[in-house]
Amino acid sequence: MRIKFNSDLKTLLSASAIIAVLIPLSIISVAVFFILTNIMRQEIMSKNQALAHSVSGKIEMYLNAPLNALQQLQYVLGKSKSNSDDMIYSSLESVIKSHPYFSEIMLIDHSGKIKNRYPHNKEYIGLDMSGQKFYLEPKKHKDIYWSPVSISLTADYPTSYISLPYQHGLIVGHLNLLALRDIGERIKVGNGGYAIITDQTGTVISHKDFRFVNEQFSFNYPELAQMSKKIGTFEYDFIGTPYLISAALIPQNMWAVLILRHAKEAFAPVNKLIILMSAGFIIVILLMSFISLVAARRLSLPLTKLKDSTKKVASGDYHASLQTADFDSYSEVMELSLQFNEMIEAIKNREDALNFAKFSIDNAYEAMFWFDSQGKCLNANISASRLLGWSKDELLKKSICEIDIYSSKKSFHQSYNKLRELG
Repeated sequence: MRIKFNSDLKTLLSASAIIAVLIPLSIISVAVFFILTNIMRQEIMSKNQALAHSVSGKIEMYLNAPLNALQQLQYVLGKSKSNSDDMIYSSLESVIKSHPYFSEIMLIDHSGKIKNRYPHNKEYIGLDMSGQKFYLEPKKHKDIYWSPVSISLTADYPTSYISLPYQHGLIVGHLNLLALRDIGERIKVGNGGYAIITDQTGTVISHKDFRFVNEQFSFNYPELAQMSKKIGTFEYDFIGTPYLISAALIPQNMWAVLILRHAKEAFAPVNKLIILMSAGFIIVILLMSFISLVAARRLSLPLTKLKDSTKKVASGDYHASLQTADFDSYSEVMELSLQFNEMIEAIKNREDALNFAKFSIDNAYEAMFWFDSQGKCLNANISASRLLGWSKDELLKKSICEIDIYSSKKSFHQSYNKLRELG
């Protein structure tokens, strides 16, 4: 019976080699892929966060100047022995002229009424400001207060009030924030990215599209509003576009700087790495497949020739010896081919000897028979057929009891057993 295998040696060797390489290579590639992409993502996010901190630092420096000016005025008014209207007015004028980002400075007494103002306008003197937040908050907390940003009624730019207590009430500076718009416009974040500055309520102070500022746009996206309250870098789908957003806070007033960059552009190096690694992985797999197929063919080709030669030998063709030039791929295969040729020569010599012996027996003068252990005739020579008058085929159908009338099964078995004992 011939046994049929599902796959040949070449396929098995090729598949085994590919799998042996593919499994560890896949594990290593996946590990390296996740490590490298994570490192690159973290680096990209860190750079975006660093830009947010850089912008917040510039704004902090910008806001420190008016704050320092008011604190210096606070010190002067608190230490001065002469607090005449002329001295106060002169001090306010000096601050305004040396710090043009102030549109006005007011002094409010403890009752909440405007006591002095620069630029001077007598209509403002005595106005009650006790209901305004820029009066209530610093009185309540005894600390500096930055009001939420609003658009000036007299000019088209964002403004904010800075209030700080002093000996006779409050100093309130009306700050022109137009310069912050220029800061936002100068920030270039790749192609299409931009910076947003918001106040503590989420209202936009600076945006590449100034309409957001003029319309007092306030973020109504809960996640984005939450981002503007803390430091960090996030991925967020903002107005239908995936963005990488980094947030940094300005410590004086908890305003926020948001750096928005298109996620696709930001992570383009990561995507490029993914493509390169995927292409490299495919190339390695193809290369290993080719090497495996070549190695498998180099091994399986001589074995295929050996199989064909074995079939020829089995059919009696003893000239099917192997050419050693076809078996020089591996030393073991070469040795196998030499031993196979030796085996063919040995089988040929033995068959020649058997054929000679068979010829001698078939043509011997004496009748010769071969019987099995049960007395059935297995073979007989020509002289046996001639002696008994039966053909060889007829003899092969008979037992010893039919050929020899003096023999019985019992006597045959006794003789057979004795022969086995004596040898």
